[in-house]
Amino acid sequence: MGSFFRRFAAVFLCFGLLLLPFGWGGRAGAQSLSPPLLRIELFKVEPVEGKPEFTLTLTIKNSGGTEAKDVRVTLDGGDRVFPVGAGSVRTITSIDDEDSATVKYLLASRGELVNHPIDIGFEYAAAGEDFESTERVFVSFNQEPALKVTGFSAEPGKNEGEFELDLVLENKGHSPAEAISVRFTGDQVFPLAGSNLALIPDLAKGSSFELEIMMRAGARSDTYSIPLEITYRSMTGAEHKTNETIVLSAGAIGIDEADEEKMGTPRVMLERHTLSTGQVLAGGTFTLTLFIKNNADRAVGNMKISLGNIQVEGAAGGAGGTVFSPLDGSSSSFFVNSIAANGRLVKTVTLFVDPNATAMTYTLPINIEYEDAQGNPFSVNEAVNIPVLQESGIQVLSVDIPLYAMAGQAVPVSMEFANTGKVALNNVLVAIEGDFPKENATYFIPRLDIGISDFFQGMIIPDVEGQLSGNLAVTFLDARNQEVRLDHPFTIEVQPMSDMPGDMPGVPLPGEEQPGGVP
Repeated sequence: MGSFFRRFAAVFLCFGLLLLPFGWGGRAGAQSLSPPLLRIELFKVEPVEGKPEFTLTLTIKNSGGTEAKDVRVTLDGGDRVFPVGAGSVRTITSIDDEDSATVKYLLASRGELVNHPIDIGFEYAAAGEDFESTERVFVSFNQEPALKVTGFSAEPGKNEGEFELDLVLENKGHSPAEAISVRFTGDQVFPLAGSNLALIPDLAKGSSFELEIMMRAGARSDTYSIPLEITYRSMTGAEHKTNETIVLSAGAIGIDEADEEKMGTPRVMLERHTLSTGQVLAGGTFTLTLFIKNNADRAVGNMKISLGNIQVEGAAGGAGGTVFSPLDGSSSSFFVNSIAANGRLVKTVTLFVDPNATAMTYTLPINIEYEDAQGNPFSVNEAVNIPVLQESGIQVLSVDIPLYAMAGQAVPVSMEFANTGKVALNNVLVAIEGDFPKENATYFIPRLDIGISDFFQGMIIPDVEGQLSGNLAVTFLDARNQEVRLDHPFTIEVQPMSDMPGDMPGVPLPGEEQPGGVP
């Protein structure tokens, strides 16, 4: 009888090893629970009035199936964004599954931010295990000064070709401008005093300054262009430079205009355009620069340049908002007094991209209306192509990896994942990586549509006892056609192979009888 109980204990020990926990959801008969998964559900940027600072509020959601405890949130804004006062770390006692919590940072920036990346790191614990993850938000923020010429006039002087130029320079930005200078860089009109540099007092937000300076014209022309280079500095020490051009007719400065009538259609065209960034992201901002050329041998004026509207597709195929809209509620049209014969106009406009815009290349119409010296109206339609990208990404919903295994016995490794971005993903590949035997170790998906989830399961066959190290990798092509890789490294304790109950001498399999007829 003692021998029977010893054999029964051996069988019990063998099955006990086989039923050791296999990670999250690996216990026999237990309900499968996924580990906690923290992600940024929402973020909000709010400027601090009169300072180059802003508050960043993060709403953090636990999308996993278990409570996350001792949560530590770390912010890294690179060399242009840094915390003010309270540091870069925030702590949260716990976030229950499917629950949310918020943290707030007071941040300062060096200069304007346009789609600036800020990394948010998470450290947390659950069921005796530690977890880490990182997410990224893109922040646009402008608390810088912005100087503009908002008005100008000319008064002819006593001598022909001499005149007084009055400029109104206004700070239309969000903070004071310091160390202001205006440099006259043209070759048609020159300051009468000799120096082409004028110094301007500091300008507070919303204030203006009127600059009066005597000028003289060079060679005779129907129109005179006066390029200005305006430089200034913000409170944070960021240097700014902007260029504007004033155009005056010969009559405005007291010079008789040529009487020769020049006939024909003056040809005005969009010569070229540039974008401030090669990758325009939905929900971000960018600067569009237009180079408009007057190819005629005479000046054109009374010019209106308008940007067309492109509607965002709404629900059920209806129209939503506008894909591109000027910042600060400014108009999508602007006026130009004149462009000299064979002259060129450079115009910049900062545009906001609707967050719901579909990832594609948009054709933005540009309409140019103008008149010649006789008041004859003309118009031309141009267009620019603007590629818009959406943020793409895969969210891993759950990973099941056993903690223990036996040498020579296959164990499953599985992952559930979903496309949580706003664009379909191509060439999605899930693979088990490591120097050990495996089966069904790769899973390829040519296209994973928005909001679709999928499941992968492969088998690991440990062949050596000890610690087995591997990696569960997910790769895909994002909207920029660049490969993105997500790694989930793991370790499994491999125990030596034990004899199965039927192979152990004297130990019957279930249903068999022992010698002597004992069941």
